[in-house]
Amino acid sequence: MAFNDLLSDMLARIKNAHNANKTFTSCNKSKLNLNVLSVLKDEGYIRDFQDNFLVVYLYLLLISLPLL
Repeated sequence: MAFNDLLSDMLARIKNAHNANKTFTSCNKSKLNLNVLSVLKDEGYIRDFQDNFLVVYLYLLLISLPLL
């Protein structure tokens, strides 16, 4: 599945994970996603995020969500 809009995909994954009471989710890495995640972390909407290298040419960001 190809994702044309990485930002909206990331925000939808965060929203869906939060609605499903998950503590973690992942998304594709991009500079825009990293910058938006930094703002979300500073504002307290997410706990943390980290850069994961899974396999060749596949970079994922692991996003830690706050507990309710």
